[in-house]
Amino acid sequence: MRTIACLHAHHSNITYIDQLLENYDVKILHYVDSDLINQLSDPDFSQIEVKVKLEEHINQIMSTDVDGLILTCTNFIGLLDRFKLNFPFPILKIDEAFFGEIIKLENPRIFFTNPQTIDVTLARLKQFSEANHYPFESIQIKLVEDSFPLILNNKKQEYLLKIKDCIAHHLEQNEHVCLGQLSMSDVHGLLSSEQRKLTVTMLEPLLVSCIEKFSLKKKRAKT
Repeated sequence: MRTIACLHAHHSNITYIDQLLENYDVKILHYVDSDLINQLSDPDFSQIEVKVKLEEHINQIMSTDVDGLILTCTNFIGLLDRFKLNFPFPILKIDEAFFGEIIKLENPRIFFTNPQTIDVTLARLKQFSEANHYPFESIQIKLVEDSFPLILNNKKQEYLLKIKDCIAHHLEQNEHVCLGQLSMSDVHGLLSSEQRKLTVTMLEPLLVSCIEKFSLKKKRAKT
């Protein structure tokens, strides 16, 4: 059995990872560091201070008996990139497989709920697009206004419905929708069958990446 650690900025992402890997022979250890994400936007803390704390936290997690780490927070990932931090153990950055799906699409529209993740995500996506010869300028962005506080206050159903309504209002015919945060994934089930066919979440590409990066095997069927 593999043991994988997950570092989140908010507890709402825990369920998604557990459900995603429930059929695989893996033990998942979850860590949530909401203080660190708050410090990233706090002028009293420098980027270097937050970087040091993140680096220490990751090394502390990996000092336990785990086989790898999943980072589900885009801003944590962006901090690693900004300071070019490397670690001697496998780290799966949640957005990389998602980017791989986006660049397969023509004129995709990415929806976000957290305005603080947009700049970091787009900077990484631009770099990824250019490396794969994809026209970054063809990607459209839409922020679902006033939605992120809902999930932070455990109002998940209101959060999902607000995203659904925004997609319905802004979606053009046959346009691909990309849900740019893990917390948005359950919106997929609220969409029409036609919309679902054109919608990309982080979950499916993340599962493929987890299986490949951590060599996960399915659980044996009980006899």
